[in-house]
Amino acid sequence: MLAVDVDEQGDTTLLVLRGDLDLAAAPRFRSAVQALPRRARSVTVELAGVHHVDSVGLGLLIGLVRRVRAAGQALSVVHPPALLRQMVALCGLETALPFVEPPASPANPNADAQPNADGAFDAEVGRALRSAP
Repeated sequence: MLAVDVDEQGDTTLLVLRGDLDLAAAPRFRSAVQALPRRARSVTVELAGVHHVDSVGLGLLIGLVRRVRAAGQALSVVHPPALLRQMVALCGLETALPFVEPPASPANPNADAQPNADGAFDAEVGRALRSAP
């Protein structure tokens, strides 16, 4: 079962997912995505609590990318599970799903910003990392 929490943090909407991102989760995920505020400049998807992602889950994330970009918002995905990273690389979707590691902070001192799968930060991700508290 998928749990979805939405938190507005200034100009960013944080979408926190926990559980399995799969066929059973699709209705809940789509409802949460439709309810996302469009006034935010960016959307960050937190996947640290996601245990399993299948092809439907990948499709749901690609649908989120389309919706966010159509609204003129930036998107970043943090803490993706290893399986999702592998699926994205296998499908050649590294530029579509901008994976980033959150910058180090007092609450997370061991986190370092890392490039996405193609070895570089895209412009939106770079701006998000530079402006993160």
